[in-house]
Amino acid sequence: MSSSSFSYTTIKEKTSFQKEIKKSKFIAIAGTVSDDQSAHSFLFQVSDPRASHNCWAYKIGDQYRSNDDGEPSGTAGKPIYSAIVSSGIDRIMVVVIRYFGGIKLGTGGLVRAYGGVTSECLKNSPTCLVKSKVLINSEIPFDLLGVVYHQVRISFMKLSQYFCRCLDTV
Repeated sequence: MSSSSFSYTTIKEKTSFQKEIKKSKFIAIAGTVSDDQSAHSFLFQVSDPRASHNCWAYKIGDQYRSNDDGEPSGTAGKPIYSAIVSSGIDRIMVVVIRYFGGIKLGTGGLVRAYGGVTSECLKNSPTCLVKSKVLINSEIPFDLLGVVYHQVRISFMKLSQYFCRCLDTV
């Protein structure tokens, strides 16, 4: 297997970006998700029932979904998803909340607005590389067990220091 199948880039924390476009307020909120259930939970947490639209998309590996929430078909969910794919970020959901300001944007304007606020939100999000854990089994003679424990402990401490330095620079 390639090393890319064991790692992915995601965001470190929930982030948001807000922009007014022709008197409509667009708020993009991004968060990490691990499955369909956590995506629905995130949507429930951040959606505003008073808003005109709560459009969204998520990507978890090869799995993805999107929703236009009443906007013309393909003008909200797809541009949000396209922005997620372009960012290279995975295991993420973006909900864009729109408060209609009275001026219609047209289909092209909606595509640019939803995709644009999503791109800005993700561009401003701190990211991190997540590497999957790999279980290692080994048989060790009893008389070498102390030496192996010692070496594993030293290696773990060095890795911990390395990753702490890396996280500080991201």
